[in-house]
Amino acid sequence: MANTKVIDLKGAGAAFRADHKRAVASVRLGLIEAALEAEVIISQATPVDTGNTRLRWQTVITTDGAEVVNDSPVALYLEEGTKPHRPPLWPLILWLARKNGRSLAGATTLKDVPGELVGAARKIQARIEVQGTKGKKMIASNLPKLEAIAKKRVEQRLKAASDARSGEDKS
Repeated sequence: MANTKVIDLKGAGAAFRADHKRAVASVRLGLIEAALEAEVIISQATPVDTGNTRLRWQTVITTDGAEVVNDSPVALYLEEGTKPHRPPLWPLILWLARKNGRSLAGATTLKDVPGELVGAARKIQARIEVQGTKGKKMIASNLPKLEAIAKKRVEQRLKAASDARSGEDKS
């Protein structure tokens, strides 16, 4: 009995629960910070035509942390690419005009569009019909970097919580 040690566990459950809540809150905050940083990285990796898709990246805070989302109708197709399909001609013409700095003001039919633009758009349309489109992989190509950021942010927040807890124990 000489080596017997008595430990008072009164309040231990509450302390464990408090530590757990602190850790969960720290992880969540780290994930939110990581998502905000990821939003910038993914946005910068997004190709620009009109800029609409790039501007629509946003961080949505969830109960578990955060998600980086984009509600642009073309975001998924930019990321993943498309299977072969026949795209409509008019959007291709408008895209080519923007890309080449050409104005189509007042153009409402194909007759109003310069023939070389229509011809170029038809070539692109035919290629997409056979090959589809290649994905730009704004997210996939950045995953290792985004995972490292999330890990770093969560570790920083957990360490800060631990340091704060250690400071409480000393007083």
